[in-house]
Amino acid sequence: MKNPTVPILLLLLAFCLNAKSDVIMSRENTRPSVYVSIQNLDSYPEVVLIGVREGLALTKANNYFRIKPGEQYGIQEYAPLKFYAVSKAYLDKTGISNIDWETNKNVVKSNLVIDSKIFKEKAPIVEIIMDYKIAGFDDKGIVLYRSQQKYSYNNGKPALVLPFEYKGDLIKLHQNIE
Repeated sequence: MKNPTVPILLLLLAFCLNAKSDVIMSRENTRPSVYVSIQNLDSYPEVVLIGVREGLALTKANNYFRIKPGEQYGIQEYAPLKFYAVSKAYLDKTGISNIDWETNKNVVKSNLVIDSKIFKEKAPIVEIIMDYKIAGFDDKGIVLYRSQQKYSYNNGKPALVLPFEYKGDLIKLHQNIE
């Protein structure tokens, strides 16, 4: 009677070598990580910018947070990021969890919502960092504009930084929250 161990070992070895091809070994088919930051908040000391994530598994308690100057915030696939502004004095008096960000008259809405679904880039881009600045305030709310976008690659290519200018009319904007 023959020993079945050798054919079984060969079969297992062939299966293991073949199974490796089913695993994504690189980030070829994945979207890049997307981050956003607000660069000139220090120029508006009386204003607090609030980030709001909407989407799956978020409750009212954990989706409102204070934006810090220059800090990067990851954009999640199922949780677009919206921005609101409020005076520092009002926020300190009322508290972040006691404000209805959609209907409160003291809240100034932003023109900006960032959703990771708009990014169609794939490998070799592994990271996108978007810097925004406050241009000012108009009758609709706080005006944010993209000031710079940086692409990072996984193929040895140096990072690409694209600068942007505000395309609106700055004269029509006021610089104080009202």
